[in-house]
Amino acid sequence: MDSMGRPMMFAAVLGKSLIAFVAAGLAATWFGAGVWFLEGAAYWIPCYLALALIGVGVCIRASARRWALFGMVCAIAVAAMLAQGYIPPANRPAKGQAPNLRILQANVYNHFGDADALITLAREFQPDILLLQEADDVWAERLRPLEAMYPHKAILPRYTRSGPDLGQYLRIESDEPRALSDKGIPAVMTPIKVNGRTVTLLNVHTAAPFLPGRAKSHRKQMRALADFVKSVSGPIIVAGDLNSGPWSPLYKMLTREARLVNARQGFGIRGTWPSFFGPLRIGIDHVLASPDITIVQCRVGKGIRSDHRPLLTELFVPPPG
Repeated sequence: MDSMGRPMMFAAVLGKSLIAFVAAGLAATWFGAGVWFLEGAAYWIPCYLALALIGVGVCIRASARRWALFGMVCAIAVAAMLAQGYIPPANRPAKGQAPNLRILQANVYNHFGDADALITLAREFQPDILLLQEADDVWAERLRPLEAMYPHKAILPRYTRSGPDLGQYLRIESDEPRALSDKGIPAVMTPIKVNGRTVTLLNVHTAAPFLPGRAKSHRKQMRALADFVKSVSGPIIVAGDLNSGPWSPLYKMLTREARLVNARQGFGIRGTWPSFFGPLRIGIDHVLASPDITIVQCRVGKGIRSDHRPLLTELFVPPPG
């Protein structure tokens, strides 16, 4: 084989492998519901687009035209899935609509996160509510400077027999928070008062489904969360690290059955994890709201040395009636 043939053969194998990997990921995303290791494929949709385009380019270079065409079909399918995030929700804000509720949500990565960076971000964004996951008493001490801004503070367990995990700081009127771990939901519920209405706020942190046992727990938690949200009367906001991307069958089940609107809807991917993935980050941290709540803005905040980036959301809760 001549010296030019080997590189071309290697390029063809590489390009075909990338495209085959993307095709397998798409098939698992579409048809893998109920199989934990296949459901995980739904995390990586943004990555599939990059891999498909690289594979197409390599196959064109290697004259593997049929594979290049197949790769383009895969890339178009992925792009169509990503494009759904740019379609505005039905309840879009009126021009110039000012928010009356700001939420900063962040998984602080246990003790690895930078408290000073989070405090700076909170002072810049001025959220009414700061919701944290993987926070504990050490974080409570680190965030003591925020207590002057947020008179209502709580850090509660994620599970019935576990240490603190779910932290929240509020500067709006609210009732006492209550853990929902007894209902099989790793969440804290807090009724808050906004614009003359009582809104149910859930701070959630479901299990990461990367092992069989944890995947089973994740499925049960998402099912219990959907059932609980359906039982709540009045407006509701579900926020936190759901460990589930927008293309996951369990995420789709939750938003469909509980009639929740993702704050990202109309703003694009707005990925938060892993923080070092740049434009290929996936949105597993969410702010979901009932349809009568208007999403004014949603964006990703500056890094806080966590494996997650913060999510900054501005909403408008309409008055009663």
